[in-house]
Amino acid sequence: MQGWWEFVFVKVYQYHIETGKEQEFIEIQEKAAEIYHKYVNFHTTCLKSNDNPTKWMEISWYESEKIYEKSISIH
Repeated sequence: MQGWWEFVFVKVYQYHIETGKEQEFIEIQEKAAEIYHKYVNFHTTCLKSNDNPTKWMEISWYESEKIYEKSISIH
């Protein structure tokens, strides 16, 4: 298995999560990752801003842009 540092395509998403909904957001992210890992090899992490408690970033690493495109076409 590759380490995340060997992945060459990075996708960053920014979210604003309502105060008190953070745990729900994390659980949804974990469930989504569990499903996607069945089809695509990637690594992801979520970071919460120190300056704005509602601002979160999701950073995902993929082996290539082609692999990322495959992941977003999964239905």
